[in-house]
Amino acid sequence: MHRRYLAAAAAAIAVSAGSLAEAQDSQREESFLDTLMVTASRTLERARDIPLNVEVVTEEEIRDSGAKDVTDILEDHGIQVTYTVGRNYGNDVISMRGFDTGSAGNDMLSAVQVLLNGRRIGMDSVSIMGLNSIERIEIIHGPGSVVYGSAGMGGVINIITKTGQETPQARAEIGGGSFGEVRSMISGSGRSGSLDVAAALMFMRSNNYQTGSGETVTKSDVGARYNYYLNLGWNFDERNRLGILFQGNVNDKANRPYTAFGTTASTPPEYRGRRYYDSQDKYVHSGDLTYEGANSSGDLTWLLRYYRGRTMYTIFREPFMQDGSRPRIANSINTSDFQGAQAQASWDRRPFQVTAGIDWYGSKMMQEQPRNDYTVADLSSYAKSRMSDVGAFVLAKLRLLADDSLTLSAGVRYDKFKINIDTVSARAPMREETRRYTKTLPSFGVAYSPVDFLKLRANVGTAYRVPTPRQLFGNFYMGSTYFLGDPNLRPESSMTVDFGFDVDRGGLIFSGTYFTTDFKDYISSTQIPGVGTQYLNIERATISGLEAKVKFNVGRALGAEYDLTPWAQWTRLLKYQSDDGKKLPGIAENVFSAGLDFSSDAAGLRARAKAVYHGKPKISSYRTQTAPAEQGGSVVFDFSVTKTLFDYGDNGRVSLTATVENVADRFYEDTGGTEMPGRAFYLGVVYDYWPLRVQGSPNPAGPADFAELWGGEWGSGEQRVGSRRSRPRGQRPMAQSPRGQGGEGLKAEKAEDREGWR
Repeated sequence: MHRRYLAAAAAAIAVSAGSLAEAQDSQREESFLDTLMVTASRTLERARDIPLNVEVVTEEEIRDSGAKDVTDILEDHGIQVTYTVGRNYGNDVISMRGFDTGSAGNDMLSAVQVLLNGRRIGMDSVSIMGLNSIERIEIIHGPGSVVYGSAGMGGVINIITKTGQETPQARAEIGGGSFGEVRSMISGSGRSGSLDVAAALMFMRSNNYQTGSGETVTKSDVGARYNYYLNLGWNFDERNRLGILFQGNVNDKANRPYTAFGTTASTPPEYRGRRYYDSQDKYVHSGDLTYEGANSSGDLTWLLRYYRGRTMYTIFREPFMQDGSRPRIANSINTSDFQGAQAQASWDRRPFQVTAGIDWYGSKMMQEQPRNDYTVADLSSYAKSRMSDVGAFVLAKLRLLADDSLTLSAGVRYDKFKINIDTVSARAPMREETRRYTKTLPSFGVAYSPVDFLKLRANVGTAYRVPTPRQLFGNFYMGSTYFLGDPNLRPESSMTVDFGFDVDRGGLIFSGTYFTTDFKDYISSTQIPGVGTQYLNIERATISGLEAKVKFNVGRALGAEYDLTPWAQWTRLLKYQSDDGKKLPGIAENVFSAGLDFSSDAAGLRARAKAVYHGKPKISSYRTQTAPAEQGGSVVFDFSVTKTLFDYGDNGRVSLTATVENVADRFYEDTGGTEMPGRAFYLGVVYDYWPLRVQGSPNPAGPADFAELWGGEWGSGEQRVGSRRSRPRGQRPMAQSPRGQGGEGLKAEKAEDREGWR
């Protein structure tokens, strides 16, 4: 069966290349293949030089999407989102290629690596992060462990935040909608002399929502969600910057729908089957100190960074007691302190490029389930764990043939881990345990552009994931779920082979990828009757599948003054099972999204209609191979539109933005079994300020700014980070510090946004 899929992919390449080669040469001003990215190799490079399936979500796309958080954005890009315990709870899980993140806590648990400006962040912030501080999101489909360390077996998501630029800008929005939702946000950025600044604030709250069947889901509200962001930088010159960044997210009184204690022998008799509500207060705060720069010739760049932060979340339980009371008690208190450092340097002298560096990451987590009048002794526990990772890596590229059309990539990484845990549980005596691991990983890749509009790529990447303290030594409750670890659990390792193609010509973007991942000691979990959740190694397993993406700007192809772009993205898993034929649990075979985008400068109008398929897992338990309860398998339609009401030229513009989620008012559950909201409306007023724009020009900041920026004359065709502006093949961009690793310093102007002003 796999051969049929591969033959179809080969035919698609041949047909696409042949038909497009006969077409008239098109303008390459929008070429995705010349987009500059930083995530794949931790330094600036074109998308056409990366041997993996990559995507960039620009600030313009984020702004026009109608999304209210990062997970809404990711659903449009082949990534499945599971709202594990409610739409507003903030413990979401994202999945790529059958790999998923943890919903909260230690980011080493994740098989998809989530980064903030190139350093670890995990899912604790992503689910509740505001969008008004984000410049762009880079997505790598495929393993990233050689570049970033443990986790990242299925992919890497790098959220890159804003810095102040020469052209000041500001944005404010206020609005409200269904179920008592209120949103307000404000952001601004600019630069004066050597000092640059970017700042953002966001507030949101929402009441209980109704499902598509009209039923109110009690305790599905969030009391308040706050986000703050401040990025300050001192520019010694155009290539060297010292930056300090503070960002935080607060999710206060986020509730989850009622659930019930289990009825197994492991549940105390007085709790069996009793209903309860949960609510969560979550606080995530962090700070980064970064120095990044380049030498005068631009062929040597470097990055130094130190960061630290704290995540704290307290789960409150409101049980239905026999006397009718419903007390709100602290049921689980979790605190995680983390810190890390990065040092890297990159030397680029055609045809060679070498990047080397050292990463250090450490975390300390305390988890306490206190004993009180409503928690029996068997449910009380305390655990303190510490993890540290020191890694070193070397990445190399060799560019060959005319116009650098062939790029060979290779990398190697060495990591050394230490894991320690102290536990106290009513079920077991106090114990202290320590584990140490070392791992060496290689990767190899090739990217080839036989013609300007086509990239062929292949990659062999290795990855690994160390077991977390809970997976190793768990012997305690978290909430009402009992976790039993395996002290003999081994690290999970994998090798992924993928190959594919990317076409970008005449308004058409079309890509296809086949991938197969072979595991050794796959870490999974299963439910043991009378015990709880137990972790285990599956000796050998395989996940393989196809990824496809198509996007065609009909308006551009017709030479119209508007953009009309249908798009679709699909991931299909062909195999996800162990060598003994058992399917891996919790994996959906299909992830699909499609939509239609419209944009007209003349009308001041932007709109998006989209459909997202929430895939359905086939298996919920590895050992029993039982199917989950009816959940997932639903298609949900959303619509968003933004209309410019008043345009005041250099004094800004006022727009009206509206969204309709679940247009068909369909009752559905996501893949985690959570009842999701029915039809929901939102209406907001937006004010944008951007003083130096030039009407009708692709560069609102004016030619002088970019001439100075790139060290050449305006019109030379140099590229900008995240943008699709063309430059001659083979001509590399001016070397800059690795913007998106520090989240600061690269002096490129706003990606895509400059040409997207309406």
